[in-house]
Amino acid sequence: MSTLLRLATAGSVDDGKSTLVGRLLYDSKSVLSDQLDAVERVSAAKGLGHVDLALLTDGLRAEREQGITIDVAYRYFATANRTFILADCPGHVQYTRNTVTGSSTADVLVLLVDARKGVLEQTRRHLAVGQLLRVPTIVVAVNKMDLVDFDQATFTRVSSEVRAVASELGVAEIHTIPVSALAGDNIVERSAKTPWYEGPSLLEFLEAAPAGAELTELPFRLPVQLTIRPQDAAPEYREYRGYAGQVATGMVKVGDPVVVLPVGRRTTVAGIDTADGPLAEAFASQSVTLRLADEIDITRGDVIAAASDAPEATQDVSGLVAWLAEKPLRVGARVLVKHGTRTVQGIVREISGRLDLDALAPVPTETLELNDIGRVALRLASPIAPDDYTTSRRTGSFLLVDPQTGGTLAAGMVRGFGAFDVAAEEAATVSWSI
Repeated sequence: MSTLLRLATAGSVDDGKSTLVGRLLYDSKSVLSDQLDAVERVSAAKGLGHVDLALLTDGLRAEREQGITIDVAYRYFATANRTFILADCPGHVQYTRNTVTGSSTADVLVLLVDARKGVLEQTRRHLAVGQLLRVPTIVVAVNKMDLVDFDQATFTRVSSEVRAVASELGVAEIHTIPVSALAGDNIVERSAKTPWYEGPSLLEFLEAAPAGAELTELPFRLPVQLTIRPQDAAPEYREYRGYAGQVATGMVKVGDPVVVLPVGRRTTVAGIDTADGPLAEAFASQSVTLRLADEIDITRGDVIAAASDAPEATQDVSGLVAWLAEKPLRVGARVLVKHGTRTVQGIVREISGRLDLDALAPVPTETLELNDIGRVALRLASPIAPDDYTTSRRTGSFLLVDPQTGGTLAAGMVRGFGAFDVAAEEAATVSWSI
């Protein structure tokens, strides 16, 4: 089991996300004394009768003043068993884009639900985002159990509501834990106030949760960032030609057959270089320079992939997008599509629908508004080489960028390739599964 776990928290406004995170940090003894002193002073200045642990994660002044989370707050902490990178995501609808950001790399999504309110629209939206982004594990913390006297029937009812929504969205497995973030029940240690609950505390669950599929188990992919030709260097390097980048997935060894995409030229790996010297093999997340056996015209944005399992280069991409911009998306819009290290011009050919978060079903639409989740078809000016997002989160994701301002418009997940067929799309309801 990997010792590093990336997790994100999400939930509706005032469900207690920041308090839960603060309690998790405090009870796991991951808070420095000066941080705690500062939080105690602010809590006293606000006239609170207790230490507001939410202030440990609400770092912006506007967050402290308004008592809300606006930006994604990243925190690092560790226990004797594991190291964690935590993203505390906002609950307000207008900040859903930040929740997408925080969840995009998470191994576990901790979704909070107020025991008194049950499932709300934001609960549905965040469950949809978690499934859309293929977060491997989703756990629901039914919070504020202290306000319902730790009633088992209330917890059972809310758990049933959550599971019903998750099932409709296609979430394979979901876990629920009764907690009180304010009092610390079932956060780090199991609480005596819930004798009817036999499962783990939240921290126990996180310490045992799998960290998702190992990137090294996926096919080899290296998006090229830079071609290195140090012709003005020492004489022995004047003929040097290498292709630098970070291994996105898989592993590669000297002598392995590879293919360069989108041109489709095949060759073999002649050498693997790093700042610390040559390597016999390289793994996912390592930054390396590959030397190839043949001279091929390779530029930034090309992908060097395993020859035995290479993706298809295409100019037609269909995918699900989480629309993050204030201005709506319409058919015919011109965008920049950023995939890996490659950025190409594109046009929106089709918007086949958006997800209705009440009915949990696709509905026809001509536009996508802020926070909508929809299915689009893109035609690109030049080909890219993506994987399907269900296979690889790293190489199956893309961004839509405003060509005029450079602002991010949408986070996208590749679902299918080739020319877009409206009739086939309407008939194949399974393609809308998120």
